Amino acid sequence: MILHLAPEQAKRLAKVAARLASDHACEHAAAALLATRLLSGHGVSWSDLVAGAFRPHRPPVPSVCSPQALARVLLACHGAELSSWEIQFLRSIAGGRGAPTAKQMAVLKRTATCVQGAADA
Repeated sequence: MILHLAPEQAKRLAKVAARLASDHACEHAAAALLATRLLSGHGVSWSDLVAGAFRPHRPPVPSVCSPQALARVLLACHGAELSSWEIQFLRSIAGGRGAPTAKQMAVLKRTATCVQGAADA
């Protein structure tokens, strides 16, 4: 899950989170309640926030580029998420000199869509 906050909302959440370290019980309790409300207002739990914070960054898949460049990006940035067949397929496209066939383009687009879906999850 990706949490999209407007800059002012992100700044507010950061300020509230800083108050969680307060030595005063009432202040950090109030900050925890306010932060929880801010998060839940965006449909996010603390578990979602922590899980997202420790997920590796996955760069977005470019939407406009040559098939060879797209294959190279998928291999370089998302290789760990691909099957051995997908890796071999992408290597053949990346090293290809001619235009891929319609069937190869369909597989390439499907692979990019699956990887992008995993990155957005």
